[in-house]
Amino acid sequence: MTGRVRSVSGKMVIIEPDKPAGCFGCMHQECAQGFAPITAENSNNLDLVPGRLVETGAGPRTLLSQGAAALIPPLLGFIAGFFFAGALFPQSAEGLRAACGVLLLFAAALGFYSFRRRFPQKNIPRILRVIPNQ
Repeated sequence: MTGRVRSVSGKMVIIEPDKPAGCFGCMHQECAQGFAPITAENSNNLDLVPGRLVETGAGPRTLLSQGAAALIPPLLGFIAGFFFAGALFPQSAEGLRAACGVLLLFAAALGFYSFRRRFPQKNIPRILRVIPNQ
């Protein structure tokens, strides 16, 4: 994501995100009002001043951990529901076991979503590079 530096305070930088070039509008008012400023870390000690255009992003380790954390609980929910239905109803059909697995998949996804809404991760993006003026 790109944006303009609003202020710099040590290694923490507040950035005004740019509107994406491919944004054709949506049902949300955020596009019309502009995006909320974000806080990023200047871990590369780049020379930043207000008004400078920068590119931000997250590291691969952060992206992989967030992806795994979002996918593993629903997968484990499906497996638990599938085997729980098999243990509870030994003569059950495969469809009933799959339905229980899907039910627990959605329950685990909803539970994980609720947990992350209540306790968000503290990962903040970092500034990757300064984009030269054109």
